[in-house]
Amino acid sequence: MNEVWARALTHIGNGVVILDEAEIIQLIGPKALTLFGCDANSIGEGSSLGEFLACIGRKVGWSEERIANVHENHRTWKSAGEDKEIFHHFDDGMILRISYFPSHGKGAVLTYDDVTIERQLARMMEARQTEADLFHEQVQSTISSVADASKDTRSQHGQGLSAAREASASITELATASERSANSLNDASAITGDIGTLFEELVFDLDGVASETRIAVESARAGKTIADTCVTRVDSANDVLGIIRSLADKSRLLSLNARIEAALAGNAGTGFAVVAQEVKSLAQQIDEAAAKTESDLVEMREMVGQALAANNTIEAAIVSINDLSQALRTKTADQKTKMRSVTRTIDETAATASSMRDMSRRADRDVGKLVATLDGTEQRFRSVDQTVSVLVNGATRFKEAHLARSEAA
Repeated sequence: MNEVWARALTHIGNGVVILDEAEIIQLIGPKALTLFGCDANSIGEGSSLGEFLACIGRKVGWSEERIANVHENHRTWKSAGEDKEIFHHFDDGMILRISYFPSHGKGAVLTYDDVTIERQLARMMEARQTEADLFHEQVQSTISSVADASKDTRSQHGQGLSAAREASASITELATASERSANSLNDASAITGDIGTLFEELVFDLDGVASETRIAVESARAGKTIADTCVTRVDSANDVLGIIRSLADKSRLLSLNARIEAALAGNAGTGFAVVAQEVKSLAQQIDEAAAKTESDLVEMREMVGQALAANNTIEAAIVSINDLSQALRTKTADQKTKMRSVTRTIDETAATASSMRDMSRRADRDVGKLVATLDGTEQRFRSVDQTVSVLVNGATRFKEAHLARSEAA
């Protein structure tokens, strides 16, 4: 029996039952009776395995059939000759580890170990392990998500920072270009204003030219009237010359008759002959003066005709100049109106360019602030990365410490 007793001594702290080959109890430990609430007066050394199992069945509420099945299981284990260990869960929550150690030809040893607390602790450990693993997994997943989001955000942040810096440079260039454009447009506005003033002065001068040409046309027409009057007077003078020549002819004839009469009178007609001679001489002078006057009148008529032709040419030129000046005035007035419109447009464009310049400067300041904010955000992202790393390490240490406390418990 050394092997059987050695096995019993190994499990002396548990409920122990020693059976012989006939399934008669050789030894039963007090704990075995206490576990199942069996009376030591009814079950003890010399009792059979069947009686012990029936006591257990009655205490835990087994049916007779189940008691018989349990008994048959013990016999099967004995026949197999192999150690057997099972965990039995009772309705009251108790968990027993039942071990059956058969020994060929020497009976068997049954041990009953209350592992309720141990199994509860094991389940708690498993639950804690599961919870710790789940917590660690969730933390790792969360941290991984945060890290990925942080990485993506940092990437987008980097792109945004680069875009913001490029936008800042572009806006600065735009502000500079807008300022140059505004200055150029202001200069153009001043120049177009000066041109508009010149057009106004030109219109004023053309109005003066038109007024003077009207006066000149009127003067030319008055000269023409005078020239026509001179021609009329020359024609009248020619008529008078005709009369004078007729009188001269009559005077010569009278002088001739007077000389004839004086010759017929002899000495008595001497004085009359002198008068006749003077009349002849006067008629000769009148005739010469009339010839000269006629020559002068012809020359005057030619000169008046030339003056009249020249006056007509001048009048036509002045009228043409007046027409040209009127057309030029109309075009100049149109150009003046257009220049005023251009000046207004340039002024409006200059105002828009100035507004764009101011807006570009404000945008440049705002983008500068954005770049500064993004730079600060970059630092905060680094802090987030460091915090995530610390959190990962902390989660690992928490898991290890949680499991260590569970094992110690």
